[in-house]
Amino acid sequence: MRDDPVLRAATRAARLPIGAACAVCGRMAALVPSRNGPPILCQDHDRQRRGVSDRDIGHVARRRSFGSLTVLMPASANERIEDMRRDLGLADTPDPLGDPLLVHADYLEGRALIDLLFADHLRQLEAHLRTTFGDRYFEGGPEAPIV
Repeated sequence: MRDDPVLRAATRAARLPIGAACAVCGRMAALVPSRNGPPILCQDHDRQRRGVSDRDIGHVARRRSFGSLTVLMPASANERIEDMRRDLGLADTPDPLGDPLLVHADYLEGRALIDLLFADHLRQLEAHLRTTFGDRYFEGGPEAPIV
């Protein structure tokens, strides 16, 4: 079951009400079902409530390839990266055992996953700004580059 992304998502969703969001920040991802009813919290705020650090040390290119290449990140982000690895079938890739091509593949995989996470964060920020300041929140800002 743990390796089936559809089953994992369905099980997680079944434990939460439709449209559930963190009672503190309103985030709708990485939610932790409450054992005693509301409030529902995101993973970061649940860890804060329990007195546990809401930060994890993430191994960008996996511990096995670049053990010292780490980033301090919210625990929920680290968990999402591991979920993406499983969902994309990358969780069980072979240990490179020093092979430079596979070590580089681990690095590129980690970098791509962090880039995807950051892109998602920018989309959430845009939605927040649009909700808070309206559809024209970006007026007067720099022109968007044409690529």
